[in-house]
Amino acid sequence: MRKIVLWILVLLIPTQLGMHFWPEFSNVLGFKIDYLSPTIYLTDLILILFTFLSWKKQTLNPLFLSLVFINTLFSTQPLLSIFFWSKISLYLLLLTSLLKTPKLKSIVYPPLLVSTVIVILIQLTQLFLQRSIGGPLYLLGERTFNFYTSNIAKLNIGSLGVILRPYSIFSHPNSLAGYLLLSLVIFRSYPQTKYLKLVKSFVSLAIILTFSKIAILTLILLEIKNIKILKKIIWTSLLIGFLPLFVVFTNINYVSNDSFLTRAFMGYPTLEIIKSNLVTGTGLRAFIPSLSKQIPPSYLSLSSLQPVHSLPLLILAELGILGTTLLIMIVKKVKTKNLLLIQTLLVVVLTGSVDHYWWTLPQNQLILIIALALSLKNKNESKSKNK
Repeated sequence: MRKIVLWILVLLIPTQLGMHFWPEFSNVLGFKIDYLSPTIYLTDLILILFTFLSWKKQTLNPLFLSLVFINTLFSTQPLLSIFFWSKISLYLLLLTSLLKTPKLKSIVYPPLLVSTVIVILIQLTQLFLQRSIGGPLYLLGERTFNFYTSNIAKLNIGSLGVILRPYSIFSHPNSLAGYLLLSLVIFRSYPQTKYLKLVKSFVSLAIILTFSKIAILTLILLEIKNIKILKKIIWTSLLIGFLPLFVVFTNINYVSNDSFLTRAFMGYPTLEIIKSNLVTGTGLRAFIPSLSKQIPPSYLSLSSLQPVHSLPLLILAELGILGTTLLIMIVKKVKTKNLLLIQTLLVVVLTGSVDHYWWTLPQNQLILIIALALSLKNKNESKSKNK
C-alpha cells in the first residue's frame, strides 16, 4: 500500500489540482494574492496518507520547531505563517518517511520518468501551438493562455520575432525549468542505460526550451563533477542572491514590462523590509503584505505584489537573522561529499539566486524533497556498506 501511494504521489508532483481558500489575509490592498491563498492540493492528501502509513513515532528537529515557534510568534501575519509552516512540516515528515522507505530508488524511478515525459510533451506542444492546449489539462494545472495574455512570459529572439515561452502545467516557465533540472539530477544517479541516456537528452533539451537563462547555465555547470568546485559555485551563487540590495546605489525605476528592471527595483523595498524586521523577520509568507507598505502607491499592482526574486533575500526577510541562523544550523548538520546532494544544492541555490519558486511553490518543493531523500538515503546506505 505504501509503495502504491508513493508511486501515485511522485507521478502527480507536477500537478496543481487543489482547492484554494481566500481568507482575509490572502487579500492585500484589494488584490487576491495566490501566493497567500491557503491551498489543499491533491498531492497534499496523498502525502498525508503516505506519511500516516509510514508513521513510526516520527519527530521533527527541535531546532526546526524552535524556528517555527519564534517565527510565528513574531509574524506580522500569524495565521498566514501557521498554515504555511504546517505545510513545510508536512514536507519534512515526508522526507523522514522516505528515508525509512526500502528500495526508494526503484520505487521513484518509474513514476518520475512517466510524469517528466508527460510534462515535456505538454511543454513542446505549447511551444509549437504558442498557446495552452486546454481541455482536461486544466485539471492538471495548465493555465489558459495565448500569445496575447497579459503578463505572459515571452522571449525576444531578435530578427526572428517574439515567441511565447511554454509553461507546461507549471505556474511559470522558470518553475518548470527547476523541476526539470532536479529530475535530470535524479536520473543521473541511476545506472546509465542507453534508454536513460536518451531520456536525459530529452530532459536537457526541454530545459533549454524553457528559455530560462539561469537554468541553462545550471545545466552546463552540472557537467562539473569536482565537488570542491561545485561548492565554490554554490557559495558564489548565495552572494549573487544579495545583489538586488545594491540597487540602492542606483536610480532604477519600476518598469512593469521589463523583467530585469522590475526585479532590480525590488531591492529598495526588500532592504526596508529586512531593516524593519531584522531579528525575527516578517514571518513565513508575510513578505508580500510587508511589501505593500513599502512600494510607492503608483507602482502597486497585482504584478508588483510578488516575492523578491532572490531566495537568500526572501528567506532573510521572512525569517530574520535569528530564523536564518537557526536554518543554517539545521542545514550544517548535513555534511556529505555525495555528488547527488551537492548537485541538488547547486540547482536550488543557483536558480534561487534569481528566483523564489523553491520557497513558494509546492511542485518545486516536492521534487526537492524527493531529490534530498534519494541523496541522503544514498549517503546512509554507503555508510552501512562501509561498516
